[in-house]
Amino acid sequence: MLTEQHSIDIADRCSRKRAMLLAATALLFSSQSALFGRACLAGGEENHALLLLWSIYAAVAFILVVTGGAFLKEKRIRALMNDEVTQAHRQIALAAGFCTAVLAALALLAAPASAMLTARAAGYIITSSSLTAALFAWALLELRALRAS
Repeated sequence: MLTEQHSIDIADRCSRKRAMLLAATALLFSSQSALFGRACLAGGEENHALLLLWSIYAAVAFILVVTGGAFLKEKRIRALMNDEVTQAHRQIALAAGFCTAVLAALALLAAPASAMLTARAAGYIITSSSLTAALFAWALLELRALRAS
């Protein structure tokens, strides 16, 4: 049985690890999106394996931001990790991702007709930009809060 103080210590360590993993995930996702974007926006023959891998990565990143992650931790540790500050940071990150998605969609709508993109390319641009914004926002907020504590 975990004592209250031991649970707090574990949650603190896990929160620090999560903040670092969020930053790493944001960097990896944005770099993988840039690589995939070249293939997606270049046209020509589609690489279905690359599309599937990027889609899985995007889905995992989305689930991480929406739920807060830490699925494998016991309920008590998860509750301590997802305190009010972390929930506020995640809400800000979700708002940043939403705003980025809307701005990306508006930019695509404003693009000249000669720059026609496929639906897949437009979806990629909106998804990658919004998830990257949400991941970076949450990672930066969490790292800043942990540095201050």
